[in-house]
Amino acid sequence: MKTLATQQIKLRDVAPNSEAPLQITLPQLDAREAFLNITVTKDSRTRYSEAGHPIATLSVPAEGKHRAASAFRTK
Repeated sequence: MKTLATQQIKLRDVAPNSEAPLQITLPQLDAREAFLNITVTKDSRTRYSEAGHPIATLSVPAEGKHRAASAFRTK
């Protein structure tokens, strides 16, 4: 597996069980199979995890030369 690009985006003021738009620019893709992998982490420490611990993941197939990802709901 090869990583084509990485981005770190900080969403602010997103309430639990709500939605927020997320603009992502994908690199140029060729005909090979590709996925957009999203990991959600929490900035602060909690009683059950350290800061930066992954709390959600999403993998979306990226088809064709360029495709926008579907909505991602925060919990």
